[in-house]
Amino acid sequence: MSYTAKLTPEQNQRAALIAKELKAIGISNPYAIAGILAVVSKESNFLRLRELGYANTANSRIRAVFGSRLSKYNDAQLTALKSNPAAFFEAVYGKDSGVRLGNDVKGDGYKYLGRGYNQLTGKANYADIAKKIGVDIDRKSTRLNSSHGYIS
Repeated sequence: MSYTAKLTPEQNQRAALIAKELKAIGISNPYAIAGILAVVSKESNFLRLRELGYANTANSRIRAVFGSRLSKYNDAQLTALKSNPAAFFEAVYGKDSGVRLGNDVKGDGYKYLGRGYNQLTGKANYADIAKKIGVDIDRKSTRLNSSHGYIS
């Protein structure tokens, strides 16, 4: 059974749309398209989501994903932290997290959490993509944090 046979019709439709748009901007190498679709599949499963909280994720999995960014927290502290999405995302993406995402103001870690097919994360990345596509996604990000997880 092929991978695409396991996708819903909606996911297949979105994958086809992404492939079509890649070709429209000059990306025609089938291996490049397959690679991009593989990343999108891994990051969002072809769903237009924002990164949701980790409250129900095992601490061991969170540590595997975020590594040293959370090493200062013992398990009890991490359990408390992950129950508060704003505090959690500030810890892993914020200005003091140790990652360079352009998040320079307290609260940026949550405001600029992963969104979209490729889970775009960080103020600098939002600004870069906004400039390239001509859409003020920074302004939309505040509204999107109160949404139900979907990018409009």
